[in-house]
Amino acid sequence: MARSPLSVHPYLWAIGPIAAKLTPPNVIVNRYQIRAPQIWQDLYPYDLPDFPESLPPEVLPYLRLYPQRYHVPEVYGICTVDDSDVVLLTNAPLTAQGELLPSLESQWLDASPLRQAYWLWQILELWSHLQREGVATSVLVADNLRVEGGRLRLIELLSDRQPLTNLSPLVKLWLRLARHAHYSIAATLENIVAMLQQPEPSPTMIRRSLNHLLLEQAAQLPLSVQVASATDPGSEQLRNEDAIYPPAGNTAVDPRVLVVCDGIGGHAEGAIASQSAVQSLQLQGQALISELQADPLRLEPEMVADQLTALIRISNNLIANRNDQQNRSARQRMATTTVMALQLPQIIETPENRGTSHELYLLHIGDSRAYWITENYCHCLTVDHDIIRREVCKGEAMPLQARQRPDAGALTQALGTRGADRLHPTIQRFVIEENGILLLCSDGLSDRYLLERCWTDFAPEVLRGTMTLSVAVEYLVRLARQHNGHDNISVVAALYNVQNVVLPTASVVDSPPAELMPTLAELELQQLANEPSEDGQLEVSTIADSNGTHQTPSFLESEPTVPPTFKNLEDVENLLLELTQAEPSSEFKPSESQPEISPPSSSVPSAKSETDAPSAAQMPEPIAPPESSTPAPTPAPTEASDMAAPLPPLPKPNAPNNSDDSGQASDAYTPNNALPDMVPTWDNPNPWAAASKPPYGPGSEPDGSDEDAPELPSSLFENMDMDDLELTSAPGSRWNWLWVVGILGVVAIVSAIVLVMRSQFATEREPEPERTEQQERSQDEE
Repeated sequence: MARSPLSVHPYLWAIGPIAAKLTPPNVIVNRYQIRAPQIWQDLYPYDLPDFPESLPPEVLPYLRLYPQRYHVPEVYGICTVDDSDVVLLTNAPLTAQGELLPSLESQWLDASPLRQAYWLWQILELWSHLQREGVATSVLVADNLRVEGGRLRLIELLSDRQPLTNLSPLVKLWLRLARHAHYSIAATLENIVAMLQQPEPSPTMIRRSLNHLLLEQAAQLPLSVQVASATDPGSEQLRNEDAIYPPAGNTAVDPRVLVVCDGIGGHAEGAIASQSAVQSLQLQGQALISELQADPLRLEPEMVADQLTALIRISNNLIANRNDQQNRSARQRMATTTVMALQLPQIIETPENRGTSHELYLLHIGDSRAYWITENYCHCLTVDHDIIRREVCKGEAMPLQARQRPDAGALTQALGTRGADRLHPTIQRFVIEENGILLLCSDGLSDRYLLERCWTDFAPEVLRGTMTLSVAVEYLVRLARQHNGHDNISVVAALYNVQNVVLPTASVVDSPPAELMPTLAELELQQLANEPSEDGQLEVSTIADSNGTHQTPSFLESEPTVPPTFKNLEDVENLLLELTQAEPSSEFKPSESQPEISPPSSSVPSAKSETDAPSAAQMPEPIAPPESSTPAPTPAPTEASDMAAPLPPLPKPNAPNNSDDSGQASDAYTPNNALPDMVPTWDNPNPWAAASKPPYGPGSEPDGSDEDAPELPSSLFENMDMDDLELTSAPGSRWNWLWVVGILGVVAIVSAIVLVMRSQFATEREPEPERTEQQERSQDEE
């Protein structure tokens, strides 16, 4: 059960007095390449970093908050530079390219009201843990709050200058966010901020109000669930001591209860313990769901946690009592790990509709894990109950340092080994607000970071509907047999599909978003891409025929003509007068919606669509270290040779092509697509207002008035050439010039015709010469 010291992400966040002063491309202590200020890359990620003889006091809060690693980074190692310690943090909010994730404020405007409320809920949940360690300031600094989808993450822990005894310090940040929240929740958030402004704010009332708002927003979105499961003894085991619910191949079950239990190796009759735990947890979980459906009252998270604690203790006592009856002791006692997911369908009544909450409760003991996987990331939701966790939380060792112990993988908690009063399960609550896969598994699948390495090869396909969930589960079992065959393998996966509503954002893009191209993640799984999809392209304003060749617009292809004949000169002059006074026709009249011509700006970058961001699977490998005065050392050969072994190919997808837009994830991120900071500029004097107002109602359209437009200061144009203000650079101006040229051409043609006809009329009007009397006589004689 020992864990590999491999770090999935080689990028680290460096903190310390000297860390911010070091700039790229320096190489520190012949090992760490500086990629950006405070962002370092470990060139030898398979070698242990340096550990000090005594831990400095600034790392102790990180160690004691190790169970909160879903939000808080963890200590990787300590590097000494010029007699100054630099603390290196892993699990920091960095992308696979070594760039910071976007800040909460930069994503606030485009977030759904459900996600906005969920981010605030996570801040409130973290507050008590941070306050206990004297680092509550970490959630008061806006730039320290980073987001990855619905997950809130901290860059680092910031020490409090003075003790923070209540929630009042949250007022400043929350008031700013509440004023610019989505209009459907802005009023409620302002009421919550008013509670925070009281002399002694009540944490209970604030939690209850925010929780009700969160559940009401979640209940407005329908939720569908698909479940698949599988278990296997492994390639080196003769019997399977794992147990799962729902059983493999059984789809006629309640998908709201999921359980994985792993009989502890080395204990007799571990299979009996795991099966007993699964049966007990499954029955009690379904009974709790039935009770909630019959009771219209909402259960607060604390009450649900108490119910789940009682539930797990009952299951523990069933196994422990059997051990006592059979006089089993020490390693002869039956025991099992467990991880359980319970999706509670609490009835939520709102003025608009009646729905159910999307609460997801996780209960776990031991080293069985839960993961949340989308198209763009894979998050481990649980922290194992083992010696590593115990030593780190006591502040006696860093995580990688504790992993070097011979008993590092030994469990500190399991069902059945002791009485229920000594059992301390971990209970977490999440809210399902995006499409994703919840995956419960035993350590036979999660060992050696197998899921973190291969999730990109099946999760995007499942979420797009090009692969069934059962095929993905079978692939994972087969993959684990090859790489982790020393243990039993069990997996239960649930595909959650939230039919999200597209909300108006501050910047509306008329063209459709580009689709992400599905790619595989370096693990030689190219057989899946039999028909590789193409990158979706934004629509452009050109016309193409069926052969793909561009056509000329009709109003440019046909030349204006003049009637070939006229009865008199007045008809021609009237036509000329009409052409010179006519308005441009609707066929080529410039659109009123064309943007106004404005001076170019270099201070505010243009916002990109979120869907342009590549997924983690698409991100390229880190670039080679740039040349510097200190050459980067050549990394030593990897010690984990099994990590580079090719993985077996995925089975060919056999699912029907039923993908739709609901399967697309909406939270892809690279720092390039982050919105500009919410600071007024001359381009956008009030960036919050557009998102905080409701969308236009039926029959109402923006009038395009310029009355409220800000007056531009003359200093913006001091160093600007006239070429920068070229009228033809605007689309509307181009059509204006074409119209003028066309009119001038018509006038020239008509003028030429007028001159020709004038000469003809002058010839016809010449008087005939008078005939003499002799000519008249000769004509009469004839």
